Amino acid sequence: MNRNYTKLYELPAGASEKEAPVVIREGTLLRDDTTDSVLARLHLQCKGEKPVKKVVVSVQALNGNGSPVGAVEEAAWDRAEETGSKEEYGEIELMLPWTAHSFTAEIKEVVFTEKDDGETGSGNGTAGTDETASEAGRGADSSSPDEDLQKPSEEPDTDTTEEKAGTEPSADDPDGAGVKREEDLPAAADECAPENEEAEAEENTEDDAEEEEEGEESRFSWKTLLVAAIPAVLILSGLLAILFMLKITPDRNYRNASSLYQEGRYEEAAAAFDAMNGYKDSDARAAEARNAKAYVDAVQLLNEGKYSEAIKALRKLGSYQNSAARADEIEENLLSAAYSEAETLLAQSRLFEAATAFYRIAEYSDARERCFAVWSELTKQEKISAGIQSLICLRDGTCEAAGENSDGECDVADWKDIIAVSAGSSAAVGLRADGTVVATGDNSEGQCDVEGWRDIVAVSSGYWNTAGLKADGTVVLTGHPCDVSDWSDITQVSTGIFHTVGLRKDSSVVAARAVDYTGQSHDYGQCDVETWGNITQVAAGMSFTVALCSNGTVVAAGDNTYGQCDVGEWTDIVAIDASGWHTVGLKADGTVLAVGLNENGECDVEEWTDIVAVSTGNAHTLGLKADGTVVAVGNNRDGRCDVENWKIR
Repeated sequence: MNRNYTKLYELPAGASEKEAPVVIREGTLLRDDTTDSVLARLHLQCKGEKPVKKVVVSVQALNGNGSPVGAVEEAAWDRAEETGSKEEYGEIELMLPWTAHSFTAEIKEVVFTEKDDGETGSGNGTAGTDETASEAGRGADSSSPDEDLQKPSEEPDTDTTEEKAGTEPSADDPDGAGVKREEDLPAAADECAPENEEAEAEENTEDDAEEEEEGEESRFSWKTLLVAAIPAVLILSGLLAILFMLKITPDRNYRNASSLYQEGRYEEAAAAFDAMNGYKDSDARAAEARNAKAYVDAVQLLNEGKYSEAIKALRKLGSYQNSAARADEIEENLLSAAYSEAETLLAQSRLFEAATAFYRIAEYSDARERCFAVWSELTKQEKISAGIQSLICLRDGTCEAAGENSDGECDVADWKDIIAVSAGSSAAVGLRADGTVVATGDNSEGQCDVEGWRDIVAVSSGYWNTAGLKADGTVVLTGHPCDVSDWSDITQVSTGIFHTVGLRKDSSVVAARAVDYTGQSHDYGQCDVETWGNITQVAAGMSFTVALCSNGTVVAAGDNTYGQCDVGEWTDIVAIDASGWHTVGLKADGTVLAVGLNENGECDVEEWTDIVAVSTGNAHTLGLKADGTVVAVGNNRDGRCDVENWKIR
C-alpha cells in the first residue's frame, strides 16, 4: 500500500566510524501518516575491500527526554546477489515504539562473503568455512593412516649390537665379527630347549587370558558408561530445546508480530501479540494494534460518509491519537455544514427538505427553532384543533389536551417534536418534525394505524379515518375505506365523516366518498367539487364540503340541513374550518363568522377579536389569539372548553 511519512528525527552525520567496512550513511525516524506507527529507516554503505554478505544493526529508541524506550531492536541486511562492487548500499527498516522521538544505531556484526582463495570473515575476523579448513588440513599432511601402518619398524636390534660390541678379532674370526661356531655352544642347550618352549607357551597362555579378561572389563566399563550417558544426553537435549523455545521462539514471534503491525495488518498483529502471554511489552503492543485497527476503520467510515458511526468509533478510542478531540471537531464541522445546507434549501424554497434538515441537527445552535418556523410556513397548520376534545401544539413541540378521554384521545403528555395536530371524533393525531406521525384514542376502525408513515407534511383526523399528506403530493389514509390512491399534486387534505377532500397544486379540488361501518357510501353531494377553481383551502364537515377562494369568498357543497353551507355572502375571509354541522370563517380583520347548528353555542363567536386561527369540533369552536392565548365556545360538559390557561409560548 502507498504510504506517506513524516520525518521525526535524523541521525547526526558521523554516527558510525568512517574507517569501518560498513557505515550508517543516513538514519531517519519516520511516522506513518495513515497508521501513526513509527519506524527507523537506515541506509548502509559498504566501503571495505571485502564483499559484504550480511550486516546486523542494533537500534535503541529514545523518548523526548533522551531515555530508552522499550528493548533494543535488531535487524539484518542481506545482500541479494554478488555485484562485485566494493561500495554497496543497503537499507534496513524496523518498527519502534510509537512514543519514540529519536534513536541510536550501532553496527553489531558484519559477515563477509567467500573469496576465491577460500577466505571468509566477519566483523571480528573469524576463521573460514569448514570446507576451507578441511582442505587446509589435507594440504598439511598428505599421507594416509594406512600408509603409516604399513611402514616397517626401524628400531635397532639391541642384542645383536651388544654381541657385536663384545667380539674381538681372532684367528678363527679375523674380522672380529663375533660369529660363534656351532662347536662353541654348550651341549646342554639342545636338551633344555623343549622345556623352555613349554614354559614360554604356558606363560603366553596366562598372559593372553589376563589380557582377554582385562578387555572384557574394559568393554563392560565403556558399555556401562554409554548406558548411563544416554539419559543424560537426552535430558540435556530436552533442556536445550526448552531453552530454545523459551528464548529463541518468543523473540522470533515478537519480530513477526512487529512486522505484521508495520505492514498495517493490525488485527493479525494484535492476535500474534496476545498469543505471547505478556512477553516483553506484547500486551501493550496488542492493545496498540487493536487501537490502530479501530482508528483505521473509523477513518474508512469517514471516507464512506458514515459520519455518525465514525464519530462514535473515534470517541470510543478516547485519547488514542487524540481521537475524541478529533471526533468533536468532525462533529462541529459536520453540524455547521448541515446547518448551512438547510439554510440553502430554505433559500431555494425547498421547505420540506429544509425543515427536515434543520430537524436532523435539532440540538445544534437554533436549528430546532428554525425547524418549527419552517414547518409553520410549510403546512400553514393551525396550532389548535377541535374534535370531540381540544388540542393545542406548543412551540416546544409538546401538546396539551382537554375534554372527553374515554378512549385515550387526550393522552398526549408524552408527545414530543410535534409541529401540527388534528383532533377527530374519537382520536388525536400529531405530526412530528421528522415527518412521522403519532396517534392516540379509539382504534376500532384502524384510524390510529399510522406507525409506518414517513415524509408526511400534514395530517387530518376525521370520524373513523385519518389522512396524511406526503411531501411528494400523494395521500395515505387509514380507517374507513376511502380511495385516494390516484391522487397527486395535493397541497392540503381534510377528512369528514363520509368523505375526504384534497386541494391540488393547480387550485382545483378532488373528493372521495368513504364507506361507513355498515359498508354504505353516503352521497349528500359533498363530493360535487369538480368545477371549483382558484381555491386556497378546503374543509370537510360531517357530510358537506367548504372551500376558500383566492378572492376571500367561500363556496360549499353537500348537506345543508342546519345552514352550514350558507356562506355565499362571506367576504374578506382568510381561513375556514368545518366539522360536525357548523362552519366558521376567519376574517382579515381578526374577527370570526359562523353558520350552522348552534344548539350548544358553538357559533357564538361574534365578539372574538385578534384571532389568527380557528378550528371547529363536534359541538364547540376554538380560536387562537395573536397573543398566543386560546378562546372557546360551545359544549363544555366534559371540559373541552377549559382552555383559558392555554398559551402558545
